[in-house]
Amino acid sequence: MRQNGQKSCAQSRNKNGIDFYLESNSALYASSNLQPHLERRIYGDVENDPVAREKKELKSHPFIAGLTYGEADLYKDDVNKVCFLESSAIPFERIKQEFEGKFEVIQCTVPIFGEGSGELMIPGIHKAIAIADLLKHLGMSQEDTCAIGDGMNDAEMLEFCNIRIAMGNAKPGLKAIADVITGTVEED
Repeated sequence: MRQNGQKSCAQSRNKNGIDFYLESNSALYASSNLQPHLERRIYGDVENDPVAREKKELKSHPFIAGLTYGEADLYKDDVNKVCFLESSAIPFERIKQEFEGKFEVIQCTVPIFGEGSGELMIPGIHKAIAIADLLKHLGMSQEDTCAIGDGMNDAEMLEFCNIRIAMGNAKPGLKAIADVITGTVEED
């Protein structure tokens, strides 16, 4: 994920202690402290609370299991975006200001990541471009499209597609461009 010849935030030293993962074509690569941070958010204090520890042991969360841990080198050539968890030390707005002009910075909608969590994406690269390319490849029309989303990383996709659906837990900005608002993700 290189922009204008600069290193991505994942490639620089993590001097601020922000827990993140890199979404690449090959895997989801976790920063060194992401797993315990996610476990605290999902299960509670697994070190000191027997109920939290039992919850973790009985039902491991599929997202935690799907991440790649222990990767010494997070310098990757195929990073599509970086997702970071909320930090008590650095607010989302400060992170957004730091990377403004280099990356698209939007808040994340995954509740367990925290309200101050977010995503860093390459400017001008979004889901609508992929849909347009796929339609061209399949010889299909934009009229044949339907999009369902919950985060502002889905905005261009919803604006592009013929039928626009926002989840009930979607960000207000996404709901504003949707034709239909459905139930929340918790309601399946």
